[in-house]
Amino acid sequence: MQTCSHQEVVCLNPYELIRKYRCNSCSEIMMCSCEQDIGETFLPHQTSEASVLDTGERLSVTLGFQKNICPTCRGQKEAPYPTNAFGVNSKIKKFYWREISHESMRSFSKWALENEISDILMAAHGMNNDIYKEHQERALEKIKKLHAENPKYEMAEKTQDEVLKENNIEVLKFNAEHIKSEKRKGLKIKYKDKALTPEEFVSHHLQEKGYQIVELESRPFHALFGVFMWMLVQSIDDEKNKVVCFGTRKGYDPKKPNEKMIYSTLPEDFGKSGYGGRRKKEITEHLDSLPEDKEELLWTFDYWVDHSENLREYLWAHEEVDVQKARILTERLPTQVIKNILRYLVDSYWERHLGWPDLFAYNEDEFLFVEVKSSKDKLSVDQKNWIENNSSYLNLPFKLAKIHKENSQSKGL
Repeated sequence: MQTCSHQEVVCLNPYELIRKYRCNSCSEIMMCSCEQDIGETFLPHQTSEASVLDTGERLSVTLGFQKNICPTCRGQKEAPYPTNAFGVNSKIKKFYWREISHESMRSFSKWALENEISDILMAAHGMNNDIYKEHQERALEKIKKLHAENPKYEMAEKTQDEVLKENNIEVLKFNAEHIKSEKRKGLKIKYKDKALTPEEFVSHHLQEKGYQIVELESRPFHALFGVFMWMLVQSIDDEKNKVVCFGTRKGYDPKKPNEKMIYSTLPEDFGKSGYGGRRKKEITEHLDSLPEDKEELLWTFDYWVDHSENLREYLWAHEEVDVQKARILTERLPTQVIKNILRYLVDSYWERHLGWPDLFAYNEDEFLFVEVKSSKDKLSVDQKNWIENNSSYLNLPFKLAKIHKENSQSKGL
């Protein structure tokens, strides 16, 4: 019996700490032995199953750890997979997140063995957690030094100016006094003896030009998606739908304590790029079924709000204020634009749900989306991605409002 040499393998999910690979020849699923010490000591729960990135499908690991499977062990260049996880505030952490984690685990394991600690995993997350954090800091410094000497990844990213220029974004420039307010936290802008947020400042200028304004960011779009897409996403006809359980999002509000658990249905690949491809026909049919007539569409929105509650809770789009803003979008945006937004989100929700603009400005003749930035504030990665995706998929009218610092004072209003 001839044994497969696994000459060609594909990584199923590069965002896992213990990566799994599928052989193109024998279809077996395995891990690289260079990560065996970490997997068996710290992440044993990740060594038996793979989660496919594009589909969320869970596959059993069939061959365990094998030699020379990952690109590094094969002498090949590793592709970068930067993370946008919360708390990642430097490029080194963003690009070298796996290397930092692996080095931290190995370093702590060595310390634990030297101190005759047998349960290393419990020590790292228990009484010795502070020491583990010290090893994380040391690992970060080590990776910084290695990158300076011999970079593993090219960390160059498009600048804000490059993104704006490449996508022909008009910048609305304002000069205003930046002030400190004793009554309101954060940066404030002086406007007619008032201390306004940057968004309020730009809103006033747009209102003077005859626009009505809705402050947005991303959650109203999540609510819009939940209301109009719940019937498709939670369809009992979807063979990949399964029962899920999660705590009500209202329970995170200290003013509204609630320990209620929500039981609902969701497809196992929801939010991933594979969902849009798998359900392409059903998605098209669902969007085509939405009424073209504006009054009928608004009636549908109102009727489906309650029905969409579970999905909206799951998406953190449960607040009434976000639902009302989603209704304004439904009322003011052309129906085809709404369908385009829904299609854009459903095709890869978790990659596209963030970065939406701060303001929606509209009058009887037109509408406009506006992102607001103060003089030193820069576009986030999600916002730059949204701008590029808007140019490629949505084509929504969009401008950047930049409030330059005229002068400052220490006394507030």
